[in-house]
Amino acid sequence: MKKLFLCQAFLLSTSLLIAQSNPVVTRPEVISIFQLADSVGLYDKHELKLNIKATFMNPFDPQDIDILTTFTSPAGKKWNIPGFYHYTYGSLWKVRFSPDELGIWKYVVRVRDKTGESKSEEKSFKAVPSKYSGQIKIAANKRYLEYKNGTPFYGWVCGTTTALQRKTWMS
Repeated sequence: MKKLFLCQAFLLSTSLLIAQSNPVVTRPEVISIFQLADSVGLYDKHELKLNIKATFMNPFDPQDIDILTTFTSPAGKKWNIPGFYHYTYGSLWKVRFSPDELGIWKYVVRVRDKTGESKSEEKSFKAVPSKYSGQIKIAANKRYLEYKNGTPFYGWVCGTTTALQRKTWMS
């Protein structure tokens, strides 16, 4: 127990010394943006991997660091999607988005920390037709559900059984 306390005290004092010895304050910066492809299917997942240089203590606290990506549709509608911290071999941030309109989408990544704010250069990708039907929404008649493209949604409820199924399983 005493060794654990000494180890924690050493780590705390070391991190404080490092924080004090680096007085140079720099604004945050988007170093690189990696997208898997230049085109993505309509209603499919488009994932951005971001390499960010910023000053923060807690990557899960939006008061400490905030990543916001603004996607602009071909018709001009804007979507503000927050980024999230995904630890893989160091500091890595991700943004996931699903386009709901065909055509060329543009996006800009903004980073804000306690030292300031910056944004990336504008990038783009193309949304192409896909096999997906879109998000589920309430139909116009307010009685059923349908996909965004208008095809009916036939829900399947897992875990419900009828008396006949129970009898078959029991025997």
